[in-house]
Amino acid sequence: MEDKKLIRTIERNPEKGIALALDLYGDAVKTICREILAGAAKQDVEEAIAETFIRLWRYGKSFRPGKTASLKSYIYGIARNAAMDKARALYKGGNTVRIEHAELTNGWPGAEEQVIKKEEELAVRQVVAEMAEPDRTIFAMRFFQDYKVKEIALKMNLSEKQVENRLFRSKSVLKEKLKERGIR
Repeated sequence: MEDKKLIRTIERNPEKGIALALDLYGDAVKTICREILAGAAKQDVEEAIAETFIRLWRYGKSFRPGKTASLKSYIYGIARNAAMDKARALYKGGNTVRIEHAELTNGWPGAEEQVIKKEEELAVRQVVAEMAEPDRTIFAMRFFQDYKVKEIALKMNLSEKQVENRLFRSKSVLKEKLKERGIR
């Protein structure tokens, strides 16, 4: 089904449109959520999957065929974000604060800075979603899930040097793609 048609179906008949999206992309969305939420309860994974399709229904009209990535990449990005939001919520539930990831500011950033930050974050996630495997998974594990290189190497059956090389190349690709999109 064409991306435009699926989005139009979701807008006009959400039940039918989401059912079609589930048929087309459900298995991949489940895989993404399971990978990101590895070790989490089955219910948490299912909530992330459901949240993915709720967000598609709510924000699908913001998808512009031809102007952004494919609908497939868009949905996979939504899944990744939903799963990572769930992972953060679970992480925060443990009442643990990792100071190296905390941002310290002199106050709340203004609305403009927040919008810019969100747009930049979305662009990063879209570029990562477009990466080929296993680079996408390695990058996500390292920078979104805070795995150490050694842990990634063990999970991916690669040497630490291979992981480091893939991360280096992925960061270079990310930097170049963001530059193309006008992001520093």
